[in-house]
Amino acid sequence: MREHIQITEVAPRDGFQILPRLIPYEEKVRFIQNLIDAGCEEIEASSFVSPKWVPQMADSEEICRYFGSQKNTIMTYLVPNMRGAQRAIEAGTRQFFVTTSASVKHSRDNLNQTIEEVMSGAEKIAQLAAQHGVECTASIAAAFGYSPDPEGVSHDRVCQIAKRLADAGFSAITLCDTSGEANPANVAELCAKVIKCTDVPIGIHLHQAGGIEFANALAALQAGVRVFEAAAGGMGGCPYIKKAKGNIATEKLVKMFTDMGYETGVDLKLIEQCAEQAKRIQAEYGTPECCTEQA
Repeated sequence: MREHIQITEVAPRDGFQILPRLIPYEEKVRFIQNLIDAGCEEIEASSFVSPKWVPQMADSEEICRYFGSQKNTIMTYLVPNMRGAQRAIEAGTRQFFVTTSASVKHSRDNLNQTIEEVMSGAEKIAQLAAQHGVECTASIAAAFGYSPDPEGVSHDRVCQIAKRLADAGFSAITLCDTSGEANPANVAELCAKVIKCTDVPIGIHLHQAGGIEFANALAALQAGVRVFEAAAGGMGGCPYIKKAKGNIATEKLVKMFTDMGYETGVDLKLIEQCAEQAKRIQAEYGTPECCTEQA
């Protein structure tokens, strides 16, 4: 049997959240259902952030309830704090994730908290999830560097954060190249170190970098990573990073792994159709200036 690689589709959350015009609920449901039909093993369906700050995610409860009976695909949701976690639990989610950061400056810019404050909050969310039988995973943003941060991001700090998250009960951890600054050598070294220092699955979240993102994916694969986050059509981008590029394109990643002999469970033809749908949505509901590079 061919070795399996899990693709986590992030477009409905990461891709949609920065579009300026509100996407109708029905459009989101159609897109997510098409991703399910394409065979995506896990989907970031929405985010339980405050609608005041991210109006695009105001229908997260409705999305969660609609797909609540989904059995063959893991539906996961971003929860930024305890209130978001409580809302997700009340909506019936079976899995959510939190975002931390390995950069002092990025943590302040993006999360408006120190790294320690974010970690303390994450540990409390993990406790709440355990009490309610909800699977809880975590992402470490800026794991591969964040150039605006004069302190830099050391591999030791990333490992310490990952180990603390694993010890707190998070069942999987994703290393994120938030600002698209990773290179294959850095990816290979850091992924190998984090895999060695933790006992939970380690995934990777890559952003577009003029093609380097696929070299980074190969480096992560060779280091032992088997979970890759990607977005159909290359949607996405960090709203707090000027000129941030979109995410690595799911359809291209699936084709690369399939051609290499790996099994993803994703139908290439159907995910390519999802990519076209994603691009239509992006064109119709507004392409932010920070995400003009096409997948």
